[in-house]
Amino acid sequence: MNDKATWPLPEIPPSAQRLEAALGSWRHWSPAPASRPLVVKEMPGGKTNHSWRLETDCGPAVLRLNCRHDHLLGIDRQREHRILLAVVAAGIAPELWYNDPAAGFMVCGYIEGRVWCQTDFDNPSSQQRLLALVDRYSSLSVSLPAFDYLAHLDHYHQQLEESGIALPTELRDKLQRWREPIAAWQRDSWQPRLTHHDLTPANIIENDSGISIIDWEYAALGCADLDRQALQGTRSQNTASQNPLVSALGELMNDYWLLVRQQLCHSPAGN
Repeated sequence: MNDKATWPLPEIPPSAQRLEAALGSWRHWSPAPASRPLVVKEMPGGKTNHSWRLETDCGPAVLRLNCRHDHLLGIDRQREHRILLAVVAAGIAPELWYNDPAAGFMVCGYIEGRVWCQTDFDNPSSQQRLLALVDRYSSLSVSLPAFDYLAHLDHYHQQLEESGIALPTELRDKLQRWREPIAAWQRDSWQPRLTHHDLTPANIIENDSGISIIDWEYAALGCADLDRQALQGTRSQNTASQNPLVSALGELMNDYWLLVRQQLCHSPAGN
């Protein structure tokens, strides 16, 4: 787990200054442009990070500035980097041009294509194509420890309590109710596999070459059924077949994440 936050949060330069510093590294990218990249526009849709579309003489690219709240949100950028190398090599994610977790930014190739919407997730044919891709990446070999879901949830819970945030009684009770079943499951019943943990329509891009998946910052060697249920759970007829423990785990992770983001990661200085 990442170290817990120290309060107040450290000062981080504003986005414009960080973007300028990141662009200054262009000679070290691979492929390396022959001249400084041009910023086309800021890209919409990011919930925590900020990304910009770039034009380079090597083709279009995306530069992502990591949010300042990695530690609060349970993001491990070193783990993300190792996973990116695997999924890029497998042709599942955009080409990685440069990644500097310490400096807080990443550059990857821009994929021209259509971002999925909820209709795609609800379409049986699209579901099957994406599930085939989930099966592909979940079988990739990445040298990482198994993800500890209880430690992840406790990380969120502890930060909220130490910051004086009142936790909803229902959420607190739900974690307590599922704590021992999740602990027993982690000890005995699961096979860790590469799991995206944020498989939403906004993270799926499709073009004539196929489907690509972006935003691997929460990925880990975890429970692949979380990804499958995130997709299949969009169709009501699949709900009855879902594993109650996996469903509860996914809901807990999402609910705690939302609370941390809303209560602790709202500062404009964090952008």
